[in-house]
Amino acid sequence: MILNIFTDGGGGMSSTYCDCAAAYVVETSENMYLGSRSVCLVGTNNDAEYMGVLSALRDMKAGEFAPLDEIEKVYFMSDSMLIVNQISGEWRCKDLKLRVHLEEIHKIRNSLPFPISFGWHKRIFNTDADHLCAAATAGSPKTVFTDPIPPDPRKKKVKSHARSKPIIHLARAIEHREQRLPG
Repeated sequence: MILNIFTDGGGGMSSTYCDCAAAYVVETSENMYLGSRSVCLVGTNNDAEYMGVLSALRDMKAGEFAPLDEIEKVYFMSDSMLIVNQISGEWRCKDLKLRVHLEEIHKIRNSLPFPISFGWHKRIFNTDADHLCAAATAGSPKTVFTDPIPPDPRKKKVKSHARSKPIIHLARAIEHREQRLPG
């Protein structure tokens, strides 16, 4: 089974501590929804972005998505270029507080028996995780893993965006980059 995990964090400014939320949504490579979670925290926007990834990794390690021996590969998608590049090792993490999150991510990632890749994509393709963050910061209760995704409190009508085609291209690009293959 190949998993696509969409993560997001938000609610504060990148350097200001305030109430914020982190969220993730898990789907199979066939776009079958497996679950989601959001958590409220006090921190910066970047703390929240990292916590979206950490929450998903912790739940994955605990077997919330599927038995670990059934997972072949995992693709994380985030709309935070900073988080993706720091986790991938492309950029240094200068912030000592964020480095704690980064070290935990690497520790969990290294303990799992399958490859995990991180990729950046535009916010428009991350609507479900974004909606979870918005609902959590708007005072909705923290979701549990199997809850359906709540409607976005910022909008009256939720537009659906077809994500499968960009995800397939992103997943292929990540795999080629890892194998050092041309585009």
